[in-house]
Amino acid sequence: MVPNPSRNYMSLYYNNIRGMTGKKDHIVRSTSTCDYDLIVLSETWLNNSKFSAEFFDPSYIVYRKDRDNTDVIANKAGGVLIAIDSKYDSEIVDVPEHEHLEAICIRVHLGSTNSKMYVYGLYIQCGANEEVYLSHLRAILSAHSMIAHGDIFTVIGDFNMPTVQWSANEDGFDFLPLIGNSESRQSAIARTMTSSLLDCGLFQMSDIQNESQNVLDLFYTNVPELFVVNPADLLLIPPSCQDVAHVQTQCMIECEPAVYVPSSASEQIYCFKKAPFATIRQELSR
Repeated sequence: MVPNPSRNYMSLYYNNIRGMTGKKDHIVRSTSTCDYDLIVLSETWLNNSKFSAEFFDPSYIVYRKDRDNTDVIANKAGGVLIAIDSKYDSEIVDVPEHEHLEAICIRVHLGSTNSKMYVYGLYIQCGANEEVYLSHLRAILSAHSMIAHGDIFTVIGDFNMPTVQWSANEDGFDFLPLIGNSESRQSAIARTMTSSLLDCGLFQMSDIQNESQNVLDLFYTNVPELFVVNPADLLLIPPSCQDVAHVQTQCMIECEPAVYVPSSASEQIYCFKKAPFATIRQELSR
């Protein structure tokens, strides 16, 4: 599918970047010239010693969840972030269920209606046990319960479910999971995750395979007719720096986000025409 050029879209970039620090120069250059409205990254490998301004152009607001702010037992790696163009009205969403998970959720206010778009980014560590997946599932469902009629909800990230193959649905919008009858732990987890998300009205939009023909990075939404997912045209990092297990991806979301418009009515303008300049000079000369 291709976006309809006569409609309004937000552009979103996603990648499991496998560490940002060594790719900092590429990211800084890209974010200063690209026109992505939203950037979602997993496996950022950041911690409190790294500032978002080291990586992103000042035009972006960056929301982060570093691994050292979670309960994930590992010394490095992990982490997720969502960066959004500062011209849009956005805010962090408090989801208590994902407080200790590698997950973050923001809310973007839409313009023409009173609707909102929820963007939920996550990373599930390779080899995570069933309880970790269930914790992520509970957090997603909790965030999803906050939406109102007309809101857009999307979950994006590395779900690490290599046993799932994805087949195009008859409607041509989304993809359905093919897991088979395997009784393996991974297959059982995948069946629980995919069926639970589908049951609450979330549809998976990507079948973009990595070099091993696996689809690890998933895009779920409640409005599949408004989403178009493809390999990214504009890359944040060069192909030589990307992990072969993950494809740089872009998503076009049909919506009309609210844009900040500075209000001149509330702006105070001071007139110094009648200021006591003689007194000011006297004070400054002391």
